[in-house]
Amino acid sequence: MRGAKSGLIFDTSALNALADDPSSLAIVKSLGLGFTVRLSETNLAEIAATSDPTRRGLLLDVCKRMVYAGECIRPYNWIIEKLSKAHARYGARFDWRDLSIRGPELEEELGHGRFLGKDEFAEEILKDFEARSEEFEAVYKNARPEVDPIVWTKFCLSLDGEAG
Repeated sequence: MRGAKSGLIFDTSALNALADDPSSLAIVKSLGLGFTVRLSETNLAEIAATSDPTRRGLLLDVCKRMVYAGECIRPYNWIIEKLSKAHARYGARFDWRDLSIRGPELEEELGHGRFLGKDEFAEEILKDFEARSEEFEAVYKNARPEVDPIVWTKFCLSLDGEAG
């Protein structure tokens, strides 16, 4: 979305910190003045997997307030797939800003809570997370020897002011 405010995406630990902050309502309101706040499908899934229903409800309330300052976005794998297909199709005319990543169905679920606040759904998501955690860790553990030198080189160059 060209011409829109800059976007912010928080990881779930930041949403947890907001939920614990007594000033969170004021913070969320002020964020919406300067930024489009995006909640990811990953945020919602991680919050939905919170086993403590009271904590899960508090986190969902923070998310409901935040979505008024922005939008929910589709899962990252969906975004990457759509970006790849659009790039392959449009080549040099491709502009990633033309892809709408908004997930109105996620916003609707956040507002109505047919699944997100339910204990049974939390249990299902948590089981899925646990089943996939070894696979997830293996992907990053195996990739780390190749990725670390790239990341550190770029980081060190940016500190020297030579590259960004």
